[in-house]
Amino acid sequence: MNDNDQGTRSFGSEPEKAPRKGGNGNLPLKQYLLYAILAIAAVVGLLLCATVITEIVYSINTSKLPDNDIGGGKVEMVNGDMKFESSSLSSAEVKKGDLLLINKTHNIDATLKAAIKAASKNTYTATGGSVYYKFDRTDDKIKLSDETIKAFGQLAEGLYNDKNVSDLLLCYGILDPNKKTLEYDYSHQLGTVVDVKLMKDGNKATIQSNPEIAEWLKTNACKYGFIVEYEPVIDGAGNKSGHGSDEAIPSTQLRYVGVAHATYIQANNLTFEAYLAKVRTASSEKPLTFKAGESSYAVYFVEASGENFEASLPTNYNYSISGNNVDGIIVTVELSVKK
Repeated sequence: MNDNDQGTRSFGSEPEKAPRKGGNGNLPLKQYLLYAILAIAAVVGLLLCATVITEIVYSINTSKLPDNDIGGGKVEMVNGDMKFESSSLSSAEVKKGDLLLINKTHNIDATLKAAIKAASKNTYTATGGSVYYKFDRTDDKIKLSDETIKAFGQLAEGLYNDKNVSDLLLCYGILDPNKKTLEYDYSHQLGTVVDVKLMKDGNKATIQSNPEIAEWLKTNACKYGFIVEYEPVIDGAGNKSGHGSDEAIPSTQLRYVGVAHATYIQANNLTFEAYLAKVRTASSEKPLTFKAGESSYAVYFVEASGENFEASLPTNYNYSISGNNVDGIIVTVELSVKK
């Protein structure tokens, strides 16, 4: 029988025909399969989109720091794809490096102290003098690590280029503690701490006597790897407190910790001790990540237990290790260049 005008179909000996458009008959199997495939593809696509959006939102919520103007750019969180392997380290690593907490309670290791003294250089001899800063003395009394001498020279040159100032006075390097040594002076044993003053009209003066230079140091010292660790405070009555307060002209103390750490400390207005405490909460799974200058870094802490301990160390990026002189090591990974 033939199809009727309403698109319905009767059965007979005549071969079955496909329904016309708009009809109510059954669809062929191929069309059912096509529609099913399209529906599945749409569901998969929606799931993928939801996953991507979730990852983006999670990344934003967990990895963004406040934008902190450091004079040379913004400190921002960055993502890395670090791969790790477990390495066995000696507990001796806890007592080495540029990020050691040194005070009366946690003093410097005797072996490290002897090694620092042996490797330190006379600043005047090492530089042959300097057109960018002056020396409080030209004998062999001011000694620092080679890296610190170079970094301080670059800082002084930067100050000269920006402010046309060559009046920085390098006063102290390595010092041995004595009965009068204040808590924060113990770090002078590291060879990475320098005391600076100014020469003003032929006389010694505090850094704070020139607010422009003092502000420049606070803002820019981190670019050369230094933090302004201590500075004198002199009230209206002339009373001195803080670093070197027992001297006629108190000095400002700079400590070399490397550009990455100094940048984060300066941008977030932290003390060195507060920074160590913050790093201690970071792990290889959730490191502290940020940008300093043109480079990106990941920093995390590994607790030391026993004479030997296991540490997850990156295999696809360059890294450095420093102990904290208390209970573990700090791993600093440069994310800008892969191995």
